[in-house]
Amino acid sequence: MVFIIESQIAYVLDAVKRIRARGLRFVDVRPDVQAAYNARIQEKLKKTVWASGCMSWYLTRSGKNTTVWPGFTFHYRWLTRQFDATSYEEAKAIEARDQPASVAHAPPMTTSSRSFTLT
Repeated sequence: MVFIIESQIAYVLDAVKRIRARGLRFVDVRPDVQAAYNARIQEKLKKTVWASGCMSWYLTRSGKNTTVWPGFTFHYRWLTRQFDATSYEEAKAIEARDQPASVAHAPPMTTSSRSFTLT
């Protein structure tokens, strides 16, 4: 599991580097890419022990398997070795001179001091 987490962190850091280098606000996975990925994962999960009728905390009430990865960790590492920008939509940053300054503040009637919005 640690190998998977390390791979995820490296992938995210690579994404952050791209966001900074290109001056982006954010990147968002394309819906078609996400749907295809989830379909492939669910297909692979049909061949695992979790699909044999056993009870597992990986399974939702509807029977959907939500495990992190159904294969070998080294294959996951290979797939996430670098950020795949083609799988994402990029949102360009808005120039500061083109909009009023943003202020972070707690929303009205919040119960958490960690909640905030940008306006």
